[in-house]
Amino acid sequence: MIRLFKNNFILILCFVHGLYFIGSLVLRTYMNNDSPEYMAQANNIIDHASFYTAYWDLYPHNPAYYSLRPPLYGLLVLITINLSTSVYVLLFFQSLLCIFVWLGLRRYLLHFIPGINQNRLHAFLSLALILNPVQLILCNNVFSDILFGFLLSFAFFSLLNFISRKEPKYFLYYTIFIALGLLTKPALVYYAWINIILGIFFYLRVQRSWILLVYPLLLPLIIFFICIINKNVTGYYHYSSSKTENLLSYNTTNFLNMKYGSDSGYSYKIELLKLSANQADFKQKMQFTDSACMHVLKQNIKGYTLFHLQGMVNFFLAPGREFILSYLSMKDSTPKNFLKELNLNGWNGIKNYIASQSIVLLLVNIMVTGWNVFLMLGLVVFAISKKVPFQLKLIALVLILYIAGVSSLALGAARYKTAIYPILIYCNAFILFKKK
Repeated sequence: MIRLFKNNFILILCFVHGLYFIGSLVLRTYMNNDSPEYMAQANNIIDHASFYTAYWDLYPHNPAYYSLRPPLYGLLVLITINLSTSVYVLLFFQSLLCIFVWLGLRRYLLHFIPGINQNRLHAFLSLALILNPVQLILCNNVFSDILFGFLLSFAFFSLLNFISRKEPKYFLYYTIFIALGLLTKPALVYYAWINIILGIFFYLRVQRSWILLVYPLLLPLIIFFICIINKNVTGYYHYSSSKTENLLSYNTTNFLNMKYGSDSGYSYKIELLKLSANQADFKQKMQFTDSACMHVLKQNIKGYTLFHLQGMVNFFLAPGREFILSYLSMKDSTPKNFLKELNLNGWNGIKNYIASQSIVLLLVNIMVTGWNVFLMLGLVVFAISKKVPFQLKLIALVLILYIAGVSSLALGAARYKTAIYPILIYCNAFILFKKK
């Protein structure tokens, strides 16, 4: 009976991913706003040995595009799309990566929770798969989030092995996966320093092996070399220009929109871009923009902190409505953002948001949001429960809260949760199925 349910879970896993893959074949909705940049980067890697993320023949070149995105996903696009001449090779590969993550999640839950009811576990995992449509949609997008999520998931699995078996080689595997994640998305650039602290903690509490203090240095080393490359190309020592872009376009602009109205943030952004254009070079433009944005946020530290915390909550709850619409080729005639409506209009904003939704999409959003509420509450229980070993609690919460609080840019968009969704499922399964 248990083997039957295991086989059924694998069938469900393959069927659901296959269904979304076939949908991408029919709907041809695999491109999003960021996809052309990855495609351009892949071409530039092979044609010009450059990580530039815009079309090479368009002049003048924007220096920010030389360092906008780390190269690993661009290399994957190059290997799959450019060499095969078919985008569906990439989409199929990404679906395989997701399937490996789910099978790994099942394996590590069975291994680290003795006596777990396998039938209930398979039902729980099947439900978790189906009620996270954003992950399934991103499998069929030219987008780096699936590769990033795969790497973070197996970094987490490697840490589980390390704290259980206390063998340094598993901490090395974890470090390699995290390093590859850093080369996929710049979101992990600050995690490099957290990782050094983790290495020291594990040296003191798990295994007195000096090598645990050496492995974490791989991430700062990667950052150093990428920064040197970017300095040689742009004249500015930095890891990614996305830091400045995100600080301006997302954190500062969206905060000002929320506080003063929908036009104020955009007006500030336009004015700041005009002023930065007068700076002497790329380095001064970036530093001027960073300084101006940080000044705004520091002047509104209390309001921005609440705004950022609200974004973290939205990170856990957002159903990913915009991705569902995009995948289905549905246009939103009156696009509305739940948080924006709530901040600007209060309860009337919530009513306006609900009234703007189609019935089917509204029901899907309600189901997915309800599931997300359940998972968030489960994470809270996981964080405070005494039956969860401290080291497991530490590694899970560090990864989840870092992505939720640092890399989600105060937006809390559903796609950011893709990276840590399997870890979130692990935490909830541990609370549900672990016997006291």
